[in-house]
Amino acid sequence: MRSAVVPALLAVVLASACSATSDEPATPPTPSAGTTTPNIAVSVPPTSSQVNKGRAPVTHDPCRELGDDVVTTAGFDPRTRQRIDRVFDTYSFVGCQFDHEERDRFGIISPTRTLFVNSTNITLEEFRAREGQSATPTQVNGREAISYLSPEAEACYVVVETGYGTLSVGKSVAGALTQEKPCDDMPRIASEIDSSMLN
Repeated sequence: MRSAVVPALLAVVLASACSATSDEPATPPTPSAGTTTPNIAVSVPPTSSQVNKGRAPVTHDPCRELGDDVVTTAGFDPRTRQRIDRVFDTYSFVGCQFDHEERDRFGIISPTRTLFVNSTNITLEEFRAREGQSATPTQVNGREAISYLSPEAEACYVVVETGYGTLSVGKSVAGALTQEKPCDDMPRIASEIDSSMLN
């Protein structure tokens, strides 16, 4: 299920974009000025090189900026930290995902929900245009945002406008393993993730 969520999110954002194969140098994400290094127990590879023809590079990296305490407070296991970048010629998603795992009645441990956090140079207006009537206006920490549901992926997303582009926070659930709904607790989760990324 998880493997279908992020590609589905990205595949229709900009139909004209092609996978990045350029030799042009890319500007890697850098920490915000004045920030302290968060406590992160599990290391991940560096973010992918970006091309971003016609757009500013994505400069915030959730895998490096979200501390373990923030991930835990959001209800996920920071030990499952995994990079999920999606980089194309004309836009980029720099992202990280985290799982919440539970033991079922057979003793098998499985993810019951997954958190997706992506910094991107896709604008909020582009997200809104793509989602159409399914995009619900909302606010995150006093700033303009939208939320939308992806029923086929059992996932809910909140996209907030930021000073560095947009931040997409999504949560998918394993409907066969939990009674939790995709949009349950998403306003709180999005607010906490967004606040941490702005620090």
